[in-house]
Amino acid sequence: MSPEEILQKIKTLQSVGSHQYKAGLFPSQRIHKNCFYKREDNNIFFSTLIAFTLNKLFLQGSQKNLASEIIKGVQQNQPSYQHWKGEGSFNFWQTNPSFHFPFGYFFHRFSRFAIPDDADDSCLVHLTNNFNPAQTGWLINKLEHHYSIDQQVSPLTPSEYTYLRAFPTFFGKKMLREMDACVITNVLYFLLQNQLPWSVSAQDSVQFLTLVLTRKDYLIRPFEVSPNYGNPAVILYHLSRLVGKFDVSELRGLRALLKEAIGGFDISQRCFMDRVLIRTAAARIGVITEPIPLPDNLKTHFDNYYFFQAGLITAFQKSWLNKLSGQSWTHFKYRCEAYYWTLLLENKLVCENDYSKS
Repeated sequence: MSPEEILQKIKTLQSVGSHQYKAGLFPSQRIHKNCFYKREDNNIFFSTLIAFTLNKLFLQGSQKNLASEIIKGVQQNQPSYQHWKGEGSFNFWQTNPSFHFPFGYFFHRFSRFAIPDDADDSCLVHLTNNFNPAQTGWLINKLEHHYSIDQQVSPLTPSEYTYLRAFPTFFGKKMLREMDACVITNVLYFLLQNQLPWSVSAQDSVQFLTLVLTRKDYLIRPFEVSPNYGNPAVILYHLSRLVGKFDVSELRGLRALLKEAIGGFDISQRCFMDRVLIRTAAARIGVITEPIPLPDNLKTHFDNYYFFQAGLITAFQKSWLNKLSGQSWTHFKYRCEAYYWTLLLENKLVCENDYSKS
């Protein structure tokens, strides 16, 4: 398929308005396979990821115009996910009005299951908009200082990492500090994109990522170092997106480690979408890589791939539940067909070298 055809496919998947999805959002689903559970989930996460990815690709003419239409449709929805006080942080689910665990039968009835705003969605939303310097400064200050110096680290985090003051995932005052390699790469991307000062938290975040690579924890215990993604291929993809974009001294140590990790990653037993991510990751760090051929049964691959996950037990942050929190049956899985098409478009353009701006 040509880039134009893929973009047209993405556009056809964008909502024109329904009782589940406002115009401009992209449908996604949360799944619990063990319980035969599937719900539509009108989060802002996947829609913003699509806008962010398209905005970073080199598109021309009608392709660029179509991508701009898609991005504008996403942007018009983002204020509904902003902090209810109008501050510069954003939530995975709608906040104005609050709508956590949308279209479910149980969890949405209890405020206990509403999640706080998070660094991942907040940084991605900022990266897809032109916020003024005051708003950008507010967010980085929030990222740096919202937790206290003595706040306990989540029991999910391996003990080898707990001394680090890397950027945490959630802004909730009562939540323990959870560190996630993928979230951290998005925060560092936001920091570097806006040319913000390099802080102790930024230094410790790079050290966190360095340890994840040198200890091979992205492969050995991916859930513990990335509890919201928990997939080695997704972790390496996030790292390559950061390192491939910014050639700065603070990240140069990561580049060699990442190149070694990707070069030694065995993709033969990985699923199709994992192979897409690894090929894109390789291309982003300068490895000559051909775009991945598309299989005939593409929908089957999309239906059974989950880019993001959320733990049922991790929300309670209890140490005695830590051993169970890594089990698949304790997770909601999330998928989004339009985002997977976007990843295919990215793979095609980035692997063809001339088309990548990053």
